Amino acid sequence: MTRHDRLRFLFAARENYPAYRVDLTDLFSRGMANRGHRIDWVMQSDTPSPSRLISISENERVFLGSSAKGKGITGRLLNTLWVFLNDLRIAWLVLTGRYVFVQVREKFC
Repeated sequence: MTRHDRLRFLFAARENYPAYRVDLTDLFSRGMANRGHRIDWVMQSDTPSPSRLISISENERVFLGSSAKGKGITGRLLNTLWVFLNDLRIAWLVLTGRYVFVQVREKFC
């Protein structure tokens, strides 16, 4: 597959990173990325973590949103803020990236 044949995808998922759903891990990660297509994910961290970019492979990366620890009011407010900021990142990536396909999965239900 030449560089021009590769497609760029953006997926925003409700699931936290790392994802365990079969459709996310097998179909997209093992299927499409291993065939040379570029996949960018937008997900929240499953554990308390700062926002960062994770390169899973040459063709796959995750824009990881921050997550705060704590189940109290402060932790919940911080996590709500981090989710909102990561959702804004989706819009920024759509506007600045050259994606041929964008899928937002159950994010705004």
